[in-house]
Amino acid sequence: MSFVPVSSTVIDSILFRDAFGTPAMREVFSDRRLIARYIEVEVALARAEARCGVIPSEAAEAIARESRLERIDFDHMRHETDIVGYPILPLVHQLVAMCGEAGRYVHWGATTQDIMDTANVCRCAMRWIWWRPISARCAASWPTWRRSTATPPWPAAPTCSRRCP
Repeated sequence: MSFVPVSSTVIDSILFRDAFGTPAMREVFSDRRLIARYIEVEVALARAEARCGVIPSEAAEAIARESRLERIDFDHMRHETDIVGYPILPLVHQLVAMCGEAGRYVHWGATTQDIMDTANVCRCAMRWIWWRPISARCAASWPTWRRSTATPPWPAAPTCSRRCP
């Protein structure tokens, strides 16, 4: 008998996940992609602050160079997140360690909510970039579908289990 992973939502379900999303959307909203967005925001913050003279440009360069998703210890991050209740402080701890002397400028002047909100807006933007061509195809096919008895070409409600071509 093969192993069936435990899921707590329809998004994680091996049975229903494609009725409510796609592999591309699951990737956009995955934990790995979220942490990558947090890192991108921290790097962008450092670069912007260096341009304004708030932090040394060498520090921003080191933060951009050293802050890498591949270097994140996800188990440790999860453990710290369980303790503090949000992922930014655990992430900042790891980025500070990665960046050496420049680490003291990581997250300089930002709030946790600034980083989380900006990263989430970036994720939503990625979702729209992915969805736009599909919605355009669906809108273009509406007049043809309306005159026919064919199945609608847009993602249907979960009860219909139909997908846009």
